Amino acid sequence: MYKHSKQLDFTGQTIFTGIDTGKKSWQVSIMTQEFEHKTFHTTPRVEAVLSYLHRHFPGGTYKCVYEAGGLGFWIQEQFQARGVETIVVSPVDVPTKGKERIRKNNRVDARKLARGLRSGDLEGIYVPSPQAQQDRTLVGMRANLVKKQTRVKNQIKAMLAFYGVVLPEDICDNYWSARCIAWIEEWAGTQANQGWAK
Repeated sequence: MYKHSKQLDFTGQTIFTGIDTGKKSWQVSIMTQEFEHKTFHTTPRVEAVLSYLHRHFPGGTYKCVYEAGGLGFWIQEQFQARGVETIVVSPVDVPTKGKERIRKNNRVDARKLARGLRSGDLEGIYVPSPQAQQDRTLVGMRANLVKKQTRVKNQIKAMLAFYGVVLPEDICDNYWSARCIAWIEEWAGTQANQGWAK
């Protein structure tokens, strides 16, 4: 008996994918113009999503969206490098229904993203170039280090003040020169020798 089998072909159709990203897993929701396919979780890899799309929607035109957050823009960059149009949106700009506000979870968020992408209600934010991202990261890290350094200095000053010790202003200004650090180390060594640190 002859059995006819038709191979799947989504040529000319757009497949909309909303991704709720996380460090350990992604919740993925896939929709076509006609129906909602499926919402599922997968490993947090671009290749895992693409493999599913190619397997279940061969020949389709894929579009993806996810919310801006702690994972940065590498997901968008990897999708784009593989020819998949991908936008990153601000969470506050994603249309949300009443029930979705009450039943907020990763699955609901992924479906919202896919639905908004399909309806054309989502507008992507500006994605800086990789070089600009690296520059911002460097500047941000330096600012954080300066804050931490200032906090530690204040803690040391407070500890010294508790024991009636005042740093010499002529060598311990806001930037703490090598002479200032040497003075603190010498003072600490003297106290240790006297049994203060025991």
